[in-house]
Amino acid sequence: MRTTNILNEISDGKLYDIEDMVKADTCGCNGCSDCCKDVGDLVVLTPFDIYEMTTYLNADFDKLLGDKILLRENNKITLPYLKMQDKNKNCSFLDKNGRCTIHSKRPNICRLFPLGRVYQDNDFKYFLQVDNCPEEELKDVKVADWINIENYNENKKFILEWYKFIKA
Repeated sequence: MRTTNILNEISDGKLYDIEDMVKADTCGCNGCSDCCKDVGDLVVLTPFDIYEMTTYLNADFDKLLGDKILLRENNKITLPYLKMQDKNKNCSFLDKNGRCTIHSKRPNICRLFPLGRVYQDNDFKYFLQVDNCPEEELKDVKVADWINIENYNENKKFILEWYKFIKA
């Protein structure tokens, strides 16, 4: 199966559950924002991401559309994506110092990095992406602490339903 081969190429070869320890802690990123550049095709926003952003910014979706968010067709469905800006293709939510202006309410996929998800049998596990973060010595952290999502079980249920919807 090609998916397994790709996963082995981009990960440490292990799958993690929410309570597992993983070498993912960047210790604050030290001002780095490399993972927030030129990733527009990868950051599909969920309805919950949109809700969190609009509530946090006290802004309507229409206000964010165009400047911060783009709509793109994906498998005949129009979906919202984070917009990349300027010649460096920085995330539209980065400030002039390269810091995220919505960090506490950043999209789910951003919250995971350098972790990713692999879906299997109406569930998912996490994997550690290798060679994507310039931090050389990532520290051990519990997956739950790293992603720091309130109401994890409800969030997971939503993510699985959204994944099924997108794949249908």
